Amino acid sequence: MDRLKISTIVTHDKNILVLRNYKRIDPVFNPPLILEIDEDFDNQDFQEKLKNI
Repeated sequence: MDRLKISTIVTHDKNILVLRNYKRIDPVFNPPLILEIDEDFDNQDFQEKLKNI
């Protein structure tokens, strides 16, 4: 991803969502979960959102 200069990743994989070097979008949620570059991934918040799907 770095080699290709990718700055945004769309995924539902929480192992990828923890990467802080990218803007991350999880499209499973409505509205989508959007984490900006350097923004922390909150696993507890993620788990709560999953309960509401």
